[in-house]
Amino acid sequence: MTDSTTFSSRSNAKRAAEKAIEAGTAPSIDYRIREHVSGRVEIVWVRNDCVHGTRDVPSTEQVADEIVTATAEADAEDERDAQIANERLAEIEAGNDDRLISGDELQERFDSWNSDTKEAEADEREDTAPARPGTDSDGEQDMPDRFPPGTRVIVQVSKRKRRTGAVDYRVDATSCRVKFDGPHPSVLCRYSQLSLDDGSEPLPAPAKPERQPRAAPSGDRQPSRRVELDMLAATGVMPTKPIMTSAANKDQYQPRFDKLEAMAKAGDWNGIRSYEVKGINSYAKMVKQYRDRLLAAHAAQQSKEEAA
Repeated sequence: MTDSTTFSSRSNAKRAAEKAIEAGTAPSIDYRIREHVSGRVEIVWVRNDCVHGTRDVPSTEQVADEIVTATAEADAEDERDAQIANERLAEIEAGNDDRLISGDELQERFDSWNSDTKEAEADEREDTAPARPGTDSDGEQDMPDRFPPGTRVIVQVSKRKRRTGAVDYRVDATSCRVKFDGPHPSVLCRYSQLSLDDGSEPLPAPAKPERQPRAAPSGDRQPSRRVELDMLAATGVMPTKPIMTSAANKDQYQPRFDKLEAMAKAGDWNGIRSYEVKGINSYAKMVKQYRDRLLAAHAAQQSKEEAA
C-alpha cells in the first residue's frame, strides 16, 4: 500500500505543498523536498526562523531532549564553579595562597561572580523568549507595523499575477494571513509579497494598433477563373456545363447541371430563371453560378440581337 505522505515525483510533492499553503493547512510557508527511504519523495516543512530552509521542524521529543541537555550542562557548570570557589576559599583560610586577599576583596569577587551568573541567566531567558510583535531578531523594526490587520494590500502571488485583499491577522515576524477580495478564504503570505494598496485605478491596457488595410491588387494581376467565366458570360458566351468527378457527390449534383443544360438548349429561360438552388456547400454554389451565367449569356445575346 502506498504511503499517502510520500509522492512519486518532485512535481507532485511541490503541487501538494503549494495547495496546503494556499488552503492554510500547512505548518509553515517554507518547505523542501527530499528523497524518502522508500525511493519516493516527501515534503519537509521548515521553521520560519531557519535561513533559506536549512533546518527541519523539530519534534516534541527532540525539543524535550534539548532542554534536558542544556539544563544538565548548566547545572554541571554551576557545580564546577562552586567547587572551584570552595577550594579557593579553603586555600585562603589555610594560608596556603601566596597572594594576600582581604575579606572585602573576596566578597567583591564573589559578588562579581554572582552578578555575572545572574546576567547570563537573564540573557538565556531573553534568547529563549518568543519575539515581541514589531521587532525582529536584530531588534530592528519589521514589516508588521506597515501592515496591521485590516490594511488593504496587493499580494504578488507570482511574477505575473497579483491579487488585492486585506490583512486578516499576523502569524509571525515574517508572515501573515490575507483575505483576498471575493469569496476566498484567507491565505498565508510573506510580508515580502505585500505592498500597500493605494486604491488607484489600474493602468489601462495599451490599445491595439489599428489594422492596416490591404493594398489594392496591382493591375497586372491575373483575374481568377470565376471572374473570367463571369466576364465571358457577360459577353454572350454560353458557359460550359461542369462535369462532376467526385464519386460521393456525382449522383446528387450532376443531374442538376444536366437539367439546366437541357433547359437552355430547349430555350426554357423562364424555367432556368425560376430554378431554385438550395444548400450552402461548394457544390450548391457551383449549380447557382452555372444558372446565373446561363442567364447572363442569354441576356447579352438578346442585347446584341436588338442592337443589330
